[in-house]
Amino acid sequence: MTDPIRYNIEIRAEVPPEQLPQLGIHYLNDQIHAMYKEAGVMTPESHGFDLVCVEDMYLSPFELTLIPLGIVVNIPHGYHLEMMPRSSSFKRHGIIEVNSPGQIDLDYRGPNDELRMAVMWCDKSAFLKLIHEVTTPAEHFDSKEISAGTRLCQCKLVKTHKFNTVPYDPTDVKDRSGFGSTGV
Repeated sequence: MTDPIRYNIEIRAEVPPEQLPQLGIHYLNDQIHAMYKEAGVMTPESHGFDLVCVEDMYLSPFELTLIPLGIVVNIPHGYHLEMMPRSSSFKRHGIIEVNSPGQIDLDYRGPNDELRMAVMWCDKSAFLKLIHEVTTPAEHFDSKEISAGTRLCQCKLVKTHKFNTVPYDPTDVKDRSGFGSTGV
């Protein structure tokens, strides 16, 4: 399972491909590896690498669900991975990633450190099903199905900048009135 993912397109880059940072990917099994052959970077200008749900999942309204993505990554030093939903995740499935963007640090790379997407099903139909569950016996309650192989989120490799903290006195600058203020 050391074959790289075969891209559907030729990736153009400002630097030769052999000089790009290398993200190591371990697929948890051959079936998962096959699912990822249909994912990856989809267009020449795309920077997001699509990630897929690797098992059929059934979501209940407004409950946190961790969707397994079937891979463990080895992030190069000086980088971290950011994971965010695809633009179609809410439109097609009514789900949001609750900690978006999710940050994966380079030390999250052990044999049990599978990437997972933390989601919540919360579109209009989820709300209506939640109301229905309150008024109808549980056996009549439906859940939202996400099929194995569905592309739900994407990741990108981001350069990490280390920093030090220093004391700061904010009394010498204009106050914007706190969180949520536009300053106007």
